[in-house]
Amino acid sequence: MDSDVFAELCGRICESNTIYPAFYLVFPYMVEIAMGQPPAQAGELWEWMGHGFYRDVWMLIGGETYVEPNGLKITTPDVTSSIAEVHAAVRIRNASILGKTTVKVKTEITDQDGNVAAAGIAPLTILRGESAAASIKMYVSEPKLWNLDAPNLYHMTATVLGEGHFTETGEYIDGPVADIAEADFGIRTFRLNPKEGLVMNGMPIKLKGCAAHHDNGPAGSVSTENIEERKIRKLKENGFNALRTAHNPPSDALLRACDKYGMLVMDEFFDNWGHSKVPFDNTLNFKYSWRDDVAAVIDMAYNHPSVPMYSIGNEIADTGSPNGSIQGREIVEEIRRLDPHRYIINAINGMVSVMGIIEQMAAESAMKGTEAQAGSQAEGQEAINSMMSGLGDAMSAIMTLPVVGQLIEESCSVIDIAGYNYMDSRYESDTVAYPNRIMCGTETFVPSIYKNWKLVEKLPNVIGDFCWTGWDYMGEPSTGLVKYEAPPLEYGMGLPFPALNSQVGEFTITGNKRTCAYYHEIVIGNRTKPFIAVYRPEHYHDREILSPWSFGDTVSSYSYEGFEGKPIKAEVYSDAEEVELFLNGVSLGRKAVTAENKLIVLYDFTYEPGELKAVNYRGGIACESYEIRSASGERKLTAEAESDRVSLEKNDFIFVNVSVADAEGIVYIQDKSRVKIMVEGSAELAGFANDDPCPQEDICDDIRTLYDGTALAVIRPNGVGDVKIIASAEGFADSVTEVMVL
Repeated sequence: MDSDVFAELCGRICESNTIYPAFYLVFPYMVEIAMGQPPAQAGELWEWMGHGFYRDVWMLIGGETYVEPNGLKITTPDVTSSIAEVHAAVRIRNASILGKTTVKVKTEITDQDGNVAAAGIAPLTILRGESAAASIKMYVSEPKLWNLDAPNLYHMTATVLGEGHFTETGEYIDGPVADIAEADFGIRTFRLNPKEGLVMNGMPIKLKGCAAHHDNGPAGSVSTENIEERKIRKLKENGFNALRTAHNPPSDALLRACDKYGMLVMDEFFDNWGHSKVPFDNTLNFKYSWRDDVAAVIDMAYNHPSVPMYSIGNEIADTGSPNGSIQGREIVEEIRRLDPHRYIINAINGMVSVMGIIEQMAAESAMKGTEAQAGSQAEGQEAINSMMSGLGDAMSAIMTLPVVGQLIEESCSVIDIAGYNYMDSRYESDTVAYPNRIMCGTETFVPSIYKNWKLVEKLPNVIGDFCWTGWDYMGEPSTGLVKYEAPPLEYGMGLPFPALNSQVGEFTITGNKRTCAYYHEIVIGNRTKPFIAVYRPEHYHDREILSPWSFGDTVSSYSYEGFEGKPIKAEVYSDAEEVELFLNGVSLGRKAVTAENKLIVLYDFTYEPGELKAVNYRGGIACESYEIRSASGERKLTAEAESDRVSLEKNDFIFVNVSVADAEGIVYIQDKSRVKIMVEGSAELAGFANDDPCPQEDICDDIRTLYDGTALAVIRPNGVGDVKIIASAEGFADSVTEVMVL
């Protein structure tokens, strides 16, 4: 890398005084160059959520002969439309001190209706103190394939019968049942090549993906069946067909939800290898534990049809060095030894991979840039206001440098799919430079989805896009929040306490869709109706401070009392040729929807309560339409449970949506009532939250101020029976919702 080139790129970042939190390793050098003052410790900038036990823990009790934990492994090596070969490997341990034993393993496959689809049997002799695997082949006729639209599942039961005996007449009598192992699985096929991309069950597919952290907002980090199903169901309904479990392995509950709803999973192992990102992270133990970690993740994922690939890391700095390439190769070889049936990807960030060179060049450019430093320091916080959005272009320029391609080439050569974090600017050039390379956007900016998706559709060797993120999370606070005054320099694009949420999710921490989710849905072809997003009128005259993750300060509401006669802006998202916006039946203009405006049409008008209606035009003919209306009339406090019954055995949680709305359910978005939640029955309040990026109240308190007119209460049952949830607020009648815990 030429030092002058790097200095110029650094200068572009420094002129904007922008800081990219995902690259906090390089941030200290950027600050020193830009401001001439020492940075805060990177590890102090972020909060990471998750303490204690937040996934199921099991105690397994058995006899001397038993199926080892995760000892039932199922594969489908040969599948056609008429017949599928199903192979079961059942690993059994003989813990007896008496000697070898011969058991019999019976397997049975049933479909979702309980019909027996296939069965098999095999004897197995196991030496004392050892384990061995019974290998059983079965064949399912006319298999119902697992796919995205019809996630058909089968169930396998493996029964281990203890050592039997012969009768006097020579008849063999099976021994008693020693152990039983069960698992759901799916029958499906994948193939991968640069001409067709990813092919599932004979049909090419593109991954319409998103990344998501493991935490679950007001429920905390706990992972249960209905918590994960709620999340996956909402993401699937929005058009996503793939999830990247950033940056840790998922829970079994999440994988079961993805199996159930037809969501593919990029199952990610590590967030670091040898280079630390925060103090006392996994690098301290990595070289001693990574093989065990890989085995544990594969054991969990093995039978889940939703997992076509493993990701060996996220933005690993080691990927740009020879030693890192060796480590990556060792991880890949271990995965292929344990599970040769899945693809392997690595979520590589070119800027992180060339960190060593960046450090060197940053030091050189700092020496050269004394005058520029002084100027930047004098500009101070005002510079942050004006140039924060310039980081995206500077990052893109850095990603395209030849040195990035050269340093990550070896790391890419050992994996099946090259994962590109924010490196979409390399798609076309790397398609030419590496014609056999298959790529995937493992992390991309939500505001860039239009440009990125066009490239995914154009290039068969680019198999999909995973935006950052599908679901908002606690941590990296306010990274994507649209700001109207500069944040403190040491926090980069985030904000200090009480900032809580990242504000980059297409769904909020309470599960509400942000406007960018509707836009994404239209871009990827999952929605034909137009959508109306309204800018908050109180900021009409304010200058927005955007980060590359900021989509825009818009909401799906047209309820703004006190702004009558004042200016307001609205966007219409549409994939039609033209769109027309009407205010109370009066046209505000018919406008073209083009590639230049990226399917977003802007309207600037005077606020007048009533109805906004957008109409699509295709071939000059009016077709799909969508409208939003102002809330009006009496306000009503409503608490509504998302389900009227939950299961205590499955550790289900109760989700209660709280809002203030009119008689038609239209939310008064400006309402900031303080709502108290009371729980009667065998249950307790686990969390009560809203979507405020900087909440002033504790998430565990029973009182919450509404934000955008809504909040979410999460209730944890601790016994069976009726649970009554009561919401109360000053000036409103109480709202009561009841749930049966079974």
